[in-house]
Amino acid sequence: MQATVSIPSASADRRSAELAWVITRPHQQRGYAREAAQTVATWLRDHGAGVLVAHIHPEHMASAGVAHSLGPAPTEGVVDGGVRWQG
Repeated sequence: MQATVSIPSASADRRSAELAWVITRPHQQRGYAREAAQTVATWLRDHGAGVLVAHIHPEHMASAGVAHSLGPAPTEGVVDGGVRWQG
């Protein structure tokens, strides 16, 4: 689990945090990514991150499910093949 927090500039009024997670194949489908992501997202929100962002490959349904559980939704943005989820 990784979170990169952006400090607001004069033009941005809220902190944002970009989230990323990797679960090795033997440990997938056990809820680890969702639990870790929800714990980190709650901590970030409690500490001022008003926007959460994740970049997810359009065919990776498991990661889309994790992102959806946090509140972000897919946007039209695509970065290096990953759809930008934000919310």
